[in-house]
Amino acid sequence: MQGLERFAELVSRDEFDLAEASLLVAEDVYPDVDLEGTLEQLDRMAMTVRGRLAMDAFPEQKVLALNHHLFHELGFAGNVDDYYDPRNSYLNEVLARRTGIPLTLSIVYLEVGRRLGLDLKGVSFPGHFLVKLVLRSGQLVLDPFLNGEAQSASALRERLASVLPAERSEAGLDALPLEPFLEAATPRQVV
Repeated sequence: MQGLERFAELVSRDEFDLAEASLLVAEDVYPDVDLEGTLEQLDRMAMTVRGRLAMDAFPEQKVLALNHHLFHELGFAGNVDDYYDPRNSYLNEVLARRTGIPLTLSIVYLEVGRRLGLDLKGVSFPGHFLVKLVLRSGQLVLDPFLNGEAQSASALRERLASVLPAERSEAGLDALPLEPFLEAATPRQVV
């Protein structure tokens, strides 16, 4: 019951540690989850990336380094072979197995990125959770399920057209406004 009380207290705040909340959710199924050890694992991932960056690295450079470490060195990937495996929904399992669904891989991405000083935001895009980074020149929309790949406006419109009612998408892909679908999700909405 202590974990449930901690979870309720944590998510009652406007801002909270998404990884900690996700691990407290996992405790329901995995009562022996190592909360501190798992948070330290995220810290170590960020320290590895930080050690490779110049002190004045641009956000785009941090994203490239983060993508390289998570997806190429550590082997995180979207679980396309067994998408509905329940383990894909628990952060401790995603970190141990290095595979998951868009939401949980995005939580890993958001939390390691936050530790690097990146102001990443989760995006509850219809049908597929994404991550965005607002830059001076616009925004970068990333897909942790696809190795952190940047998503173009046309790719996002195609994704929208595949999940929107037919009459809405018949207006044409270029007519679909993206901004309403790219609003940042709060940590509470992510959980």
